[in-house]
Amino acid sequence: MKIWLSDYQLQFKAGGSRRGYLLKLQTSEFESGYADIFPWPEFGDPNFEKVPQQLQHPQGIPLLERSLSMAELDGRAREQKAPLAKGVSLPNHFLIRSLGEASLEDALMAYQQGFRTFKLKVMRDTDLEIPFILNFCSKMPVDARLRLDCNGRGTVLFFKEISDARERVDFVEDPFSEASLWHSSDQDVRWPWAYDQPTVETDEVSYDFRIIKPAKQKIPEDDHPLVFTSYLDHPVGIAHALVAAAGYGEPSVDYGLMSLNVYQETPFHGGLLCQGPNLQLSGEVGVGFGSLLEKQPWVSVL
Repeated sequence: MKIWLSDYQLQFKAGGSRRGYLLKLQTSEFESGYADIFPWPEFGDPNFEKVPQQLQHPQGIPLLERSLSMAELDGRAREQKAPLAKGVSLPNHFLIRSLGEASLEDALMAYQQGFRTFKLKVMRDTDLEIPFILNFCSKMPVDARLRLDCNGRGTVLFFKEISDARERVDFVEDPFSEASLWHSSDQDVRWPWAYDQPTVETDEVSYDFRIIKPAKQKIPEDDHPLVFTSYLDHPVGIAHALVAAAGYGEPSVDYGLMSLNVYQETPFHGGLLCQGPNLQLSGEVGVGFGSLLEKQPWVSVL
């Protein structure tokens, strides 16, 4: 087995950037298979600088194990000249990147394009978030649904403040860091919960949806609806997440794979086809991006 890396940098439209790696894998079965490694150390991933060294012994590091597994899947498909997830088009929510009237106008435009679910990260500035949520509910069409992501930082007071929005909220991701609050009998604090990456274990809490990030998670055995999402990563990573979601079967809910609009456009953006909320691959072999991947400056690490 041989492994190469090519580092990249994604520029946020809102300012700032994050770094990651494209990975190229070669085995006795295929010449080249590609995947993405986009670390978020704050969620338990290795630091960007440590990735090349840790690829020497990736066991027990979910982000690296999954990347190698996806590169293997891609490599086998390329060897057979077969596209992955051919013809599959999956529906997604629209990611609201900031607060204010301009973002509400963006949401209205997205609604006109076919989006019906909208995601907002909260618990950063509730003085702005609470009126935005209530304004969203009063101004958006009645079938527009809102998904809130608390990242485990929600409070009872916050949910009481937005109680008028309850009927418009699809679900809330990782509402609390305390397991007991997920089970609260207080009607103001019992919304549809979605389990993503909280500090509590799945068997400690009650939830209604399960968020799955194929970039670092295998598909679990779970009786709850699965919501596949990107890792806010490179288009190659998003393509692999789409392949994983497509393999799960017909979606019963909107997914969260369409995060391309968070970053400044790259040449790789064109390898994913967006039609309103629906996302699909270009139809090239493997996950696509063939000519772009071949031109990357690859550095051997194994």
